[in-house]
Amino acid sequence: MLIAIMVLSLGGSIALIAFRSSTQELELSRFTEYEMSSQYLAESGVDQVVSWVIDPASFPNTYPDDYIAARNFFDALPTKPCSRDSEDPDLIIDDNSFLAGTDSPFSGLKVMGEIEEIKFYAPLGQAIPPAAGDRRLCTLEVTAISGKGATKKIRVDLASNPIGPITAGIQGTSLNAASPLPIWVHWGGIRYTGVSAENLGTNILKVPKLDVSEPFDGNSYNDSDFSANIDPVMDIRVEKNIAVPHPDDGGNSFVERPNVVQNDENVSLNEVNPDDIDQVVLRRFLRMNSELYSVAEDGKLKKDGATVGTFDEVFEIPEGEDSNFRLVWITLDPGVHHPPPLLIGGGRYKGYFFFSGDITIIGGQEGRTVVATTPAGGHPTLSGINLEGLFYTNGSMTIQDSFKAYGAFFSRGGFTGAGAQALEVWYNSAFEKAVFPGIRSVTPLSGTWATLDSDHS
Repeated sequence: MLIAIMVLSLGGSIALIAFRSSTQELELSRFTEYEMSSQYLAESGVDQVVSWVIDPASFPNTYPDDYIAARNFFDALPTKPCSRDSEDPDLIIDDNSFLAGTDSPFSGLKVMGEIEEIKFYAPLGQAIPPAAGDRRLCTLEVTAISGKGATKKIRVDLASNPIGPITAGIQGTSLNAASPLPIWVHWGGIRYTGVSAENLGTNILKVPKLDVSEPFDGNSYNDSDFSANIDPVMDIRVEKNIAVPHPDDGGNSFVERPNVVQNDENVSLNEVNPDDIDQVVLRRFLRMNSELYSVAEDGKLKKDGATVGTFDEVFEIPEGEDSNFRLVWITLDPGVHHPPPLLIGGGRYKGYFFFSGDITIIGGQEGRTVVATTPAGGHPTLSGINLEGLFYTNGSMTIQDSFKAYGAFFSRGGFTGAGAQALEVWYNSAFEKAVFPGIRSVTPLSGTWATLDSDHS
């Protein structure tokens, strides 16, 4: 009997130990599950907040006036980086009526837990103001809490779009003094650098005159009645001295065109140089986000190794139709040693086109009607627009006939061709803020994503 009692006691002890162990394992498993839930919830919160930054109008408007400040913050973020630290953030949202209410944007995730806090502050270790080339705008931190107090934070830096900003309507290089440069820009500026004297055409009066009282409208400049060529914003800044026209041509001097500035002792190169776009970062962004094509030996485009047609066959918008903005990168086929210039023959395109090589624009084609946005916030209608968006090339740009664009042109290899001086651009001032319709203006910065426990700062 004694032995039986001892065996029974030992068995009971073992059973109790096993029960306690299994209970602890279950609790640990549950807590791990709660931790995973809080992490997934925080990650979902980051995705939701980034969507608000990209589209501030999507931020809920059913909450008190305090949230107007949040909407204004999201609207300004692409051009107004955070300047405070994590202890005194630029923006903090921690109101349970917003984060955990039944009509909260996160209410569908309530089964997982609650978003406890959202805050924005200056990126850690970033100089204020940021150093040149630093695209970081803010650090976003989202804290979520699940059952048993399991808390996770997701911290990620948000950066501006690496495409921009594009700060002028036409930018590039002058190839030689014999080629007149494009000067017809509405609502924005022109920047030229080069190895030769600048050629702005045969008559100084062709250069639009600056008048800040001039209304923003959709009228084209006139190639015969120069007195009608007035713009409230446009200016021209060039690196070299202007050789053509001569400053005293026909008794008219550049004094009458104060919006034309040559690089001299009174003007720094910083005011003249085209935008400095980091090519490595840009290519990385395009490789991940754009449609990728290459130019074959016959000038046609190839995608994934297969020929898909001419530029016009792939990208021209059929007459009477519209399309979404396209982000396109066209490179040189590595197997072609001397690729021909990419030929652009039509006249209805919409998107942001980045070219690695030379391009030739035939021009002289009918365009589309586009509703534009002026720097003053008006919305005039532009007719005959051949490109809505951006043409950017690392090669040269040859223009054979008239071509109209709402957006910007950027040619690192310079402009040439008989139609170069017939290029007319209505500058989209949103580009100055690195805001490109149809493409996210702010993006989480690769390599900065971090998951933190609640006891981390």
